[in-house]
Amino acid sequence: MESHKCMFELCEQPAKIKCSCKIPVLYFCINHIGHHLIMLGSHNFENLSIKTDFQPTSKVEILKYFLLQIKELEGLKSNLISQVFSSVKAISFQLSKVLKQLNAELRLFKEEMIKVINEKDIFSSENLTMSGTDTIKLLEEKNPLKDISLEKLIIETFEFVKGLKLVNHENCATKEELAESQQEKFELSAQISILNEKISALKEENLNISNKISIAEKELGDVRTENEHLSEKICLINKELSIYKDQSSQLSSQVSSISLELNKSNLEKSNLSHQNSLITQELNNFKTENSRLSNQFNLTTQELNNCKAENSRLTQELNNCRSEITRLNQCRDMGPPGGWHHPPPPPGHHPHHHKK
Repeated sequence: MESHKCMFELCEQPAKIKCSCKIPVLYFCINHIGHHLIMLGSHNFENLSIKTDFQPTSKVEILKYFLLQIKELEGLKSNLISQVFSSVKAISFQLSKVLKQLNAELRLFKEEMIKVINEKDIFSSENLTMSGTDTIKLLEEKNPLKDISLEKLIIETFEFVKGLKLVNHENCATKEELAESQQEKFELSAQISILNEKISALKEENLNISNKISIAEKELGDVRTENEHLSEKICLINKELSIYKDQSSQLSSQVSSISLELNKSNLEKSNLSHQNSLITQELNNFKTENSRLSNQFNLTTQELNNCKAENSRLTQELNNCRSEITRLNQCRDMGPPGGWHHPPPPPGHHPHHHKK
């Protein structure tokens, strides 16, 4: 007999159930049949035949055979219950998302209302009422439960249960077949009870949603009442706007006077700017003359330094000349080494006096 493996992702377990909702036929193990049940479609499940090599010649072998069948049914029951819980959890999650979205829309609507109160523009009450109606319509369109049919869910569940067929061994006794049928009915009853409980929970959740919508409508009524108050505030704002316009006219007159004074100030500023330009030009001329005088002073200073150097040189030469004259006088007073060739001067004669 040909054997098949579970077709769920990378599972390698032997397939126990096949579903002919698609072509080619899909095969799944006990653990993954629930994942396939999530997919929409007309599911048609059928147990795969289990290969048995024993001959039912004793009660022990027959009991072993039934224990195997019971184990298979227990696995299917667990998967079905798990699938129901997963469905309810998914629906609850979607409901919580809807409620969060509803609260978010209400919060945004209130924020927009506050903005309208703070705005100076005039809004008509018809626009605000239509905005609230559009918000409720949008929430109804986004409701994920509108496409969920409880009747369809029940029918698909019963089709799934009805498709679970036990393997009938050709040599099984009538009592064993009857026990097998009773066991299957017991499993179906338990599954139906669980499903009824889940349906009741779904109805309760639906009732909670209806209550939330009623609360939203009530809050919308409150918003409309606040809209009437808002209209009164708009009238007051219009009065204040008229007062503001009068004040604005007075301010315009003051602005005109200030503009005239500003023009005078600009004219004076222009005159001062012209005078500043003239002063700047004279300052530049002064700087130029100052630069020329500075250059001339530098040249004069250089010439003075040259004169000082020349004077120092001449002073040095004069000192040298004086030293030479002093030396010559000393040599003359001492006389030559061989003595004088003329008679000595008479007594009382002083050569220095003669020199003077």
